[in-house]
Amino acid sequence: MTTSRRPDDRASVDLYWLPLGAGAGGQCVRGCGRLYEGLAAARRHRQRADLYHSALVVHHDGHDHAIEMAPPS
Repeated sequence: MTTSRRPDDRASVDLYWLPLGAGAGGQCVRGCGRLYEGLAAARRHRQRADLYHSALVVHHDGHDHAIEMAPPS
Protein backbone atom coordinates (compact mmCIF):
# COMPACT_ATOMS: atom_id res chain seq x y z
CA MET A 1 0.00 0.00 0.00
CA THR A 2 1.42 3.36 -0.96
CA THR A 3 -0.59 6.55 -0.54
CA SER A 4 0.37 10.17 -0.98
CA ARG A 5 0.76 12.46 2.02
CA ARG A 6 1.61 16.09 2.39
CA PRO A 7 5.36 16.66 1.86
CA ASP A 8 5.71 18.60 5.12
CA ASP A 9 4.67 15.58 7.24
CA ARG A 10 7.28 14.11 9.54
CA ALA A 11 8.54 10.56 9.24
CA SER A 12 6.89 8.08 11.60
CA VAL A 13 6.16 4.40 12.07
CA ASP A 14 2.86 2.90 13.31
CA LEU A 15 2.57 -0.70 14.51
CA TYR A 16 -0.72 -2.56 14.16
CA TRP A 17 -1.69 -6.00 15.50
CA LEU A 18 -4.26 -7.58 13.19
CA PRO A 19 -6.29 -10.73 13.84
CA LEU A 20 -5.50 -13.46 11.36
CA GLY A 21 -7.95 -13.32 8.45
CA ALA A 22 -9.16 -9.79 9.16
CA GLY A 23 -10.72 -7.98 6.27
CA ALA A 24 -12.75 -8.95 3.25
CA GLY A 25 -12.26 -12.51 2.05
CA GLY A 26 -10.40 -13.63 5.16
CA GLN A 27 -12.65 -16.60 5.97
CA CYS A 28 -10.32 -19.17 4.40
CA VAL A 29 -7.22 -17.73 6.08
CA ARG A 30 -9.00 -17.53 9.43
CA GLY A 31 -10.36 -21.10 9.15
CA CYS A 32 -7.04 -22.61 8.08
CA GLY A 33 -5.22 -20.66 10.79
CA ARG A 34 -7.60 -21.94 13.47
CA LEU A 35 -7.22 -25.50 12.22
CA TYR A 36 -3.42 -25.25 12.19
CA GLU A 37 -3.31 -23.63 15.65
CA GLY A 38 -5.62 -26.32 17.04
CA LEU A 39 -3.41 -29.11 15.71
CA ALA A 40 -0.20 -27.41 16.86
CA ALA A 41 -1.65 -26.79 20.34
CA ALA A 42 -2.80 -30.40 20.67
CA ARG A 43 0.59 -31.68 19.54
CA ARG A 44 2.38 -29.55 22.14
CA HIS A 45 -0.21 -30.21 24.89
CA ARG A 46 -1.12 -26.56 25.36
CA GLN A 47 -4.19 -24.39 24.99
CA ARG A 48 -5.02 -22.75 21.68
CA ALA A 49 -3.86 -19.18 21.23
CA ASP A 50 -5.43 -16.34 19.27
CA LEU A 51 -3.54 -15.72 16.04
CA TYR A 52 -2.37 -12.26 14.99
CA HIS A 53 0.08 -10.79 12.55
CA SER A 54 1.62 -7.39 12.62
CA ALA A 55 1.85 -4.55 10.15
CA LEU A 56 4.19 -1.59 10.19
CA VAL A 57 3.05 1.52 8.38
CA VAL A 58 6.03 3.74 7.63
CA HIS A 59 5.27 7.38 6.86
CA HIS A 60 8.25 8.90 5.06
CA ASP A 61 8.95 11.42 2.35
CA GLY A 62 5.26 12.11 1.74
CA HIS A 63 4.20 8.47 1.31
CA ASP A 64 2.85 5.61 3.43
CA HIS A 65 4.38 2.15 3.04
CA ALA A 66 2.74 -0.88 4.71
CA ILE A 67 4.92 -3.83 5.69
CA GLU A 68 3.00 -6.88 6.92
CA MET A 69 4.77 -9.50 9.00
CA ALA A 70 3.87 -12.94 10.32
CA PRO A 71 5.81 -15.36 12.51
CA PRO A 72 8.09 -17.84 10.74
CA SER A 73 6.64 -21.29 10.29
